[in-house]
Amino acid sequence: MRKLASIQVIKKIEAIEGADRIEKATVLGWHVVVKKGLYKEGDLVVYLEIDSVLPKDLAERAGFTDKYLKTRRFKGIYSQGMCLPISELPDWLQKKGVTEGQDVSTELGITKYETDIRNDEQWWKKHRNKEVPNKWYMKFRIGRWLWKKFIYKPVSGPFPTNLVPKTDETRVQVLQDILDKYEGFTCQFTEKLDGSSITFWLDKKGKLHVCSRNREIFDKEDFMFKTASKLADKLIKTNIYQGEILGPNIQGNKYGLKDYEIRIYQCYVPEEKRYFTPHELSYNCWKDGLKQAPVLGEFKLTNNIDELVDMAIGMSVLDTRGKDTQREGIVIRPVVYVDGLHDKRFVGGRLSFKVINPKFLVKYNL
Repeated sequence: MRKLASIQVIKKIEAIEGADRIEKATVLGWHVVVKKGLYKEGDLVVYLEIDSVLPKDLAERAGFTDKYLKTRRFKGIYSQGMCLPISELPDWLQKKGVTEGQDVSTELGITKYETDIRNDEQWWKKHRNKEVPNKWYMKFRIGRWLWKKFIYKPVSGPFPTNLVPKTDETRVQVLQDILDKYEGFTCQFTEKLDGSSITFWLDKKGKLHVCSRNREIFDKEDFMFKTASKLADKLIKTNIYQGEILGPNIQGNKYGLKDYEIRIYQCYVPEEKRYFTPHELSYNCWKDGLKQAPVLGEFKLTNNIDELVDMAIGMSVLDTRGKDTQREGIVIRPVVYVDGLHDKRFVGGRLSFKVINPKFLVKYNL
C-alpha cells in the first residue's frame, strides 16, 4: 500500500549548479528540490509523494497552489514530492512521537489524485446502479423480489479480490532494500503503458467477467466489456488476464489508436495462486493471438535507483504513437518467479515493480 505522507530521513543534501536559493534533497530514492538551508542531512521530515492532494489549510501553509503534487524540473533537476517540517504534524502526534517510515497520510488528511477517472470511486457513484423505482409494487416484499429478480440490472459491483489481487505496482524509489537483496537477478523489463487498467476472464461455465481497477463491470455495453468480449474465444478458462486498455478518450489517447485495444501485462492462475512468469506470458500471448505489453529486454538487476530511472526514460515503442510520445516508464520482473514478499508493497506477494519516466511526467504535467 502506498504511503502518500510518511516520516522519512533526509539522506543527502546537494547543491544545484547555478541555484542560490534551492538545493537537492534525497529522501528514500526520491530527489526533492527544497529551500536552501531549511534542512540538513539526517533530519526527520514529513515527505509527501507525488499525486498527493493536500487539504486546503495545509496547502496554504506550505504555499502550495496546484491541485495535487506533480513532478517538476528546476535547473535540470527533477523534483518529485514535497518535504515538510515535523511541526506540520498535529500537536498530539508530535507529543506522542514519530518514527522513520511511519505513515501519516490520515493524520494530515492527504488523499490520492486519480488521473484515470475509472479508478475514482466518485465516478462510479455518478454512474451508480439503477435507483429503486417509486412504484406501488415496491411496497410489497414479493414486488421487491420480482423487481430485483427480473428487472434490476446493476451496472457494476465490487472488485472480486477473493479471486485475484487488484493491479498495482510499487514505485522503485521506496524499494532500496529489495534492490539490495535481489541485485544481480536476471529480470525482464516491459513498457508501462498509459491507459486504463482492465481485468478479464472466462469462468468454468464460459461466462465472461470484466473489471476496471476497482469495480467489476456488468454492463455489456460498456466499452471495456465490449473490447474484452472480442477476445473471449482466445482466453484459457479460469485464467485471469490483466492488462491496459488503450484507445480513444483514454488518457488523451497518447498512442494515436483509432479503436480500443488491450495489451496484456500479466496472467493470474487462481488454482495455483500464482502469476505466469514473463516467459510463460510471452509464449501464451503469442500462442493464443493476444497482444502483450511491449517487451523491451532483459538485464541484471542493479541496486542503483538513479540508473533504473535512466532506463525508464525513452520513447514508446508502439507503432501507432507519435514521434515525440514518451513512454510512461517500465515494469521490472525477474524471469524466475519470486514470491513470498508479503509486506504490502507487492501485490500478491510477487516481486514486481515500476519505474516511471520523469520526462513523461513533466511533459504531461503529472
